[in-house]
Amino acid sequence: MNGGDFGLASNVTVFLDRAGGTVLGRAEPDGQGTLTVTGTIASSVPAGTHKLVAVGSDGRRATATITVS
Repeated sequence: MNGGDFGLASNVTVFLDRAGGTVLGRAEPDGQGTLTVTGTIASSVPAGTHKLVAVGSDGRRATATITVS
């Protein structure tokens, strides 16, 4: 997942489906507030539509919809 517009000193956690759910990865934004998180979705996750939810320690959030097949 690539993201942007997070605070420079923010720590960002990416969750599957909801904030506080399964953690897929963590990252610190670069000098422009952008980040890249690489994670693995377990094979036990049901096929279908899911959300990636990025939550920054500064309170900013972003979501993206993905399809697991």
